[in-house]
Amino acid sequence: MSERLRQALSDAGSTVPPFDVYEAALARGRRLRRNRRLRITSALAAVAALVIATPVLLTETGDPPAPGAVAKPASLPDRVSMAHAWTATAKQAPAGPAALLLSGKTSPPPSLAFPETTMVAVGATDNTYRTWDYDGDAPAGLDAMLSPDGTRFVVWSALYDLVTGRSDDLPGTDSTTQYRPLGWAPDGDTLAVIRQTGHQEGGAFIADAATAGLLDLETGRFARLVDVSAKAVGTMPGHMVAFTPDGSRLAVQVGDQVTVFDRQATRLGGFTLRHDSQLAGKGAYTPDGNGLVVVSRAACCADDPGRRGFTSRWSLRVLDPMSGAEQRGLTFPQITNVGAVRLLGWWPSGDAIVVVNYPGSRMSSDWDPAKADPNNDAWGYPNQYFAVVRNAVLALSPDGRTRTLLTPKGDVGSLDIADESIASGAVRPGANPPIRPIRTGWQAAWLGLQATLAAVLVTIVLVVRRHRRSTPPTTEQNLR
Repeated sequence: MSERLRQALSDAGSTVPPFDVYEAALARGRRLRRNRRLRITSALAAVAALVIATPVLLTETGDPPAPGAVAKPASLPDRVSMAHAWTATAKQAPAGPAALLLSGKTSPPPSLAFPETTMVAVGATDNTYRTWDYDGDAPAGLDAMLSPDGTRFVVWSALYDLVTGRSDDLPGTDSTTQYRPLGWAPDGDTLAVIRQTGHQEGGAFIADAATAGLLDLETGRFARLVDVSAKAVGTMPGHMVAFTPDGSRLAVQVGDQVTVFDRQATRLGGFTLRHDSQLAGKGAYTPDGNGLVVVSRAACCADDPGRRGFTSRWSLRVLDPMSGAEQRGLTFPQITNVGAVRLLGWWPSGDAIVVVNYPGSRMSSDWDPAKADPNNDAWGYPNQYFAVVRNAVLALSPDGRTRTLLTPKGDVGSLDIADESIASGAVRPGANPPIRPIRTGWQAAWLGLQATLAAVLVTIVLVVRRHRRSTPPTTEQNLR
């Protein structure tokens, strides 16, 4: 480097102001502290906002229908599953009419009461899910039945309203009188029931006598149809009563006897049903009201003795309601390897809509109609409802085709479908239960968890700040 260049650089350097390292370090330290406080404040604000907003987020049920909006027609979802344990109850957040009623168990249990059965209502026009806990065994379609319009359902002696969220006992229920539902009349004003009268013993109701009859839900009037066993022998709700589509008549099966009544409880006719057959279900009357469908089960393994697993062969037969004589004309495809077949209603195209139950390994298919006796044996009917592992809703066409409309997922033990959803003949895309709204008990647990996390975070911040204040500063900290 030449002397001239060295001098020029020296002159240029003398004009540059000196950099204050100490003040720069202090400024950097102040910036770090401000940023740290800002991060802590932002985190606390986010936690507070989350705690405040959570009740709104968890209970939000969507916008109400606009005034004057045209109601959607009822339809059947092509996919459903058991509700979440935290799914909101119908009492907490009513969602209106349902297309399906499911019964089963959630995991974990929905509440600390550990209910034996959780009822799930799936919306008639959209995929809303609402639940109702029941402390007892109540399979949907058997001991729990959805009303024709899907606005209510009955479980033993209790009536639940899905529109208002209210519940009440059936008229006449008290400590000495209980009911077991058998079927809704098409108008939804009358229930076919078994009325049990008895006494209390050790806090439990003990039936002394039982009568099947018609219960008017408005007046509470009960019209006797036929006496039944107090111990329920010879009865099977879900297969015991079927109304004609116009509601003017109903068929009642007790043991192997089928009797037809009018709505005034007057006997019109009847017949004895062979022991391999049973009233098909609430939809047993054909759409024109002139035929009565029964399900018949062949003796186990008669045509396939070497097959493993549960074997069964079912057929639908159409009989004359008054005489029991076989009617010709309607022929439906057979169903195999299921433990129960229940006819729910009729598609507008004439397809029979049935729900079938697939049994687990605990259920034996060794059943012989020659030995069955529904008059004296509670297990004497061909349909068996226990050890169910799966359900499916099938459409059986008179031309021999079988279509699967729905196979519920999860621990669903049984189901029922509203008559209006079947009569619509419409299937919509289904969905799994949404995350919200969340039932009240789970909201409280979630808020408690959030409050605990917020308290832990604040405690950590305070401890760190106190520790920093009580620790003597180091040389590096003095520079800041």
